[in-house]
Amino acid sequence: MTEGPSRDEMVLIGRLGRTFGVHGEVRFIAEAEDADWVLRLMSDQFYLLKKNAPPVPAKVVFRRWQGGVLLVQVNDIDSPEQAAALTGSEVAVHESLRPAPPEGEYYLDQLIGLMVIDPQGAEVGDVLRVIEGRGQIFLEVQLRGERAAQKGSDTFLLPPDKNYIEQVSLAERRICLKMGIEY
Repeated sequence: MTEGPSRDEMVLIGRLGRTFGVHGEVRFIAEAEDADWVLRLMSDQFYLLKKNAPPVPAKVVFRRWQGGVLLVQVNDIDSPEQAAALTGSEVAVHESLRPAPPEGEYYLDQLIGLMVIDPQGAEVGDVLRVIEGRGQIFLEVQLRGERAAQKGSDTFLLPPDKNYIEQVSLAERRICLKMGIEY
């Protein structure tokens, strides 16, 4: 297996779980709610991501359903011992393979790095990361300049919904807050 593109070009679609059987199969756990496109991609090339290692290209050579669990066999893996080394690997595809979201929608990971502005156009900060918890999702925003000093903190959490966000422009790389939003 050779080295692939950078992690920044990857989109997480799932992870590999425990091994199954004697032929090197592993359980595949999809990260997406709509797993249809994930299953289509599983026959194409994808990348295995391990901590502190570059993405490694791989391909599913065999897949089957067993009791509601998707089992996959990856190229060059044909024993439980080899498959065990894959357990815990994240499975990703190049971002160009992800289906475009419907008009006016976006993937949460596309918001990372966008500038957040207030309704008057003043810079508030930049989205650092997406935090997903028990039924709640937040964007962690790094405040800029004196706003951090005024607040006494250098970050704040922003729910990514229409009650707080007036507009998201991926082309302009910015998020405009609604009037009256405290941060």
